[in-house]
Amino acid sequence: MGRPHHAEPTSPAGTAVAQQAAVLASYARRLKRRGWRGLVWLNGAPEQARQQALALWQALDWSAPLWIGDDQQAPVAPSLPSRKARTRLGAEHQLVILDASGHQGLDPDALGALAGTVSAGGLLVLVTPATWGSQPDPDYARLADHPWPWEALSAHYLARLACQLGETNAVIRWPVGGALWLPALSKRQEAAAQWDDADCLTLDQASAVSALVKLKRRRPLVVTADRGRGKSAALGIACARLLQQSGDVELLLTAPRLSAVESVFSRVAALCPEVTQHGHAEVSLPNGSRLRFLPPDVLTEQIEQGTLGGSGSMLLVDEAAAIPASLLARWLVAFPRIAFATTVHGYEGSGRGFALRFRDVLAVCRT
Repeated sequence: MGRPHHAEPTSPAGTAVAQQAAVLASYARRLKRRGWRGLVWLNGAPEQARQQALALWQALDWSAPLWIGDDQQAPVAPSLPSRKARTRLGAEHQLVILDASGHQGLDPDALGALAGTVSAGGLLVLVTPATWGSQPDPDYARLADHPWPWEALSAHYLARLACQLGETNAVIRWPVGGALWLPALSKRQEAAAQWDDADCLTLDQASAVSALVKLKRRRPLVVTADRGRGKSAALGIACARLLQQSGDVELLLTAPRLSAVESVFSRVAALCPEVTQHGHAEVSLPNGSRLRFLPPDVLTEQIEQGTLGGSGSMLLVDEAAAIPASLLARWLVAFPRIAFATTVHGYEGSGRGFALRFRDVLAVCRT
C-alpha cells in the first residue's frame, strides 16, 4: 500500500506544499536507484495546481525539466505548447509537467509522446482541474465537427481515465490542498548478471555498444528496446570509442530531428573531454575524427549527389521507426557500415513500417 504524507495542520499552505515537493523529490531519487519512472496526478484549482507543480520544479536540480502548456499560463519560461510535444521524442527529461488544466486541455497524443521522454528516476506530472472527467475538455475543439460545439461532446474517455488514475496503486496522487500519496516501492532486485563495462548501465547496453564498435561491412545492425532503456546512450558510448580509436574518422548520425540525439552528443562529450563542439550538430577530436548529424532530407540529398556514402563510410540511425522505410532502404545501399536504433513498441513506432516492411529488406541484405 502507498503511504499518505499529510502536512502539519499548523503549517502555512505554502510550507506544506514545499514539504510535499521535497518528499516527492526524495521519492524520485529512490526511483532512479531502481531505474524506474513515476506518474504524478496533480488535480485541483488550476492556478493553485500550477503553483504546486512549480514547487516540485524548484525542489530539485532536475535534468532538462520540461513544462508543457499554455505559454501565458505557465509559471516557468520557456514552455512548450502541447501540439509540439512530439518534437521531444528521442530527448530525455527527468521532469515533465503536462498542464492540462488550462486553455489547451489534454492532448492524448502529447501525453503518449511525453511519457516516452521521461528518464530513469524521472516524473511525469499530469495537471488537471478538480472537475476533470465530468465535462468536455478544451482539446475537443480540434475534433468537434459542425453542428456540434466541443462543449456539447461527451467526456466518457476522460471520466474513465480519471477513475483509473484515482484507483490504481501505481500512480502518485497529489491533490491540491490534500495529502501526497506515494506507491510503495518493492525491494530492489539484485542484478542477474554482471558486465565488465563501467560506461554502461546494463548488460544489454554493454552488448549493444560492443556490437556497434565492431560493426562490419554489409552486416547492418539493429538495436531495439522499449523507450528509455539506453539505446541513444549506447550510440553515444560507441561513437566516443570509435572516434578515439584512430584519427581522421567521420561518423554520420541521423534521426527525425536533432533533439532526438541530444543524449548521443552528451555521452560523447562526457567520455571525450577533449572534444570540440561545432554548433549543435557536430563535434571533433584533436586526432581529426568527427561526429556529424545530418537531417534525413539533407543526408538523402547528399547521397544522391554522390558526396556521401561509399567505401569506409558509416551511418548511425536513431529513432529509425519514425523514418520512412524507403529512406532507410536507400541509406542501407549507400553505407557499407550502418546501424539502426529504434523503439518499435513506442509512440514513434506505431506505424509499424520498420517492423513489418524494412525488416524484410534487412533480411535480404544479410543473406
